[in-house]
Amino acid sequence: MILVIAMLICSLLTIWGMVADKKKKMHFEFLGYMFFGSLLMWSVDLYTEFSEEGMEVFAPSREDAIDDLLLSLTVTATALLLWAGFLFIKRKSADRNELCCG
Repeated sequence: MILVIAMLICSLLTIWGMVADKKKKMHFEFLGYMFFGSLLMWSVDLYTEFSEEGMEVFAPSREDAIDDLLLSLTVTATALLLWAGFLFIKRKSADRNELCCG
């Protein structure tokens, strides 16, 4: 449950970034693919667990909640690092094209 909520929040923030970035300079679609993919995956997982276990899914143990929180933080941090790397590579290639051709 925590995973779905965390990815939903990240997805909504990504949508906000896409709307705010009119020139598509920050490439929020890259983050969108990662967060929406994770949201879809964990939503299906939550549905499967709910169909097997019932309402117990919505009352995780302390250990499960901590594990889910750490996994959410890890996925979010990894997505942000990959996005930063993507932006760095894009900017370097744009700088090279500018030096070469313009």
